[in-house]
Amino acid sequence: MDCREALLKLYHYLDGELDPSEYMDVEQHLHNCKGCFGKAEFERIMKEVVKKRCQKERSPEHLKDRIMELIHQIDINSEKSQSRPADKDSPFNTFNPS
Repeated sequence: MDCREALLKLYHYLDGELDPSEYMDVEQHLHNCKGCFGKAEFERIMKEVVKKRCQKERSPEHLKDRIMELIHQIDINSEKSQSRPADKDSPFNTFNPS
């Protein structure tokens, strides 16, 4: 396995998504290649930091409620716009009878 192939599989390796054979191929390459090992370690540590930081702080309930309210309004507006005929004077109307 060359560096290009190892780096293409790096995120799958770090996430444990490779089959055992591919996992061992990447592992062997990282063991033998200091450059790729350094990149893999950086990504592994970065994933750990992000995971730890994202678990500590929670979004306030009022923010979650407001976001859900806005999503609901968008859904309602989308349903309404799909059920009515298009405005013939709308600049978004692409129908050209000529």
